[in-house]
Amino acid sequence: MPLRIDDPTIPDDEKLWRRILEGWLHKEPNGVVRPSSVAFIDRLSGEVSVNLGSETTPTHVLRHYPDDSLAEVRATVPRGLGHSIVRDQIVNDSKIGNDPSHALVCPPPTRTTNQRKSDARKMAGAAKLIVLRDPAVKRQSQSNIKEKSAASSRLFRLWIGMKSFAKKWSAD
Repeated sequence: MPLRIDDPTIPDDEKLWRRILEGWLHKEPNGVVRPSSVAFIDRLSGEVSVNLGSETTPTHVLRHYPDDSLAEVRATVPRGLGHSIVRDQIVNDSKIGNDPSHALVCPPPTRTTNQRKSDARKMAGAAKLIVLRDPAVKRQSQSNIKEKSAASSRLFRLWIGMKSFAKKWSAD
């Protein structure tokens, strides 16, 4: 992992927004849902993709990801752990187009896997969900769609049966 130089134009109070996949949500025993530490660690490059909140909106960040939630952590948190924050604008991406608000949170190259996991737990603990797309609601609406589809199918079969009966009865 290359050494990344921290971008001084990104202030410590900058809101860093991280998309959160459904599997990255953790429910506490008291019912509070928060991002899990896996959301703040990348096992490939080690660099975590974020958006600069002052340069975009939650709607824009999530526009191509209707099932994802959105977490926020202030830039001071990863910096306090020795991480750099660098701009990484996306240009002409086949899925999202251009995204000038994109940035990376980069651990120091000397960080061990265990240190990066510890840092990820601290970032997750400091993060708050600003958009929560509840997977239970999604599953419920999918279930309702299936139920409505099954009911429509039964009604259609009943209607065809009645039509067939009426045709047969009128022919007699």
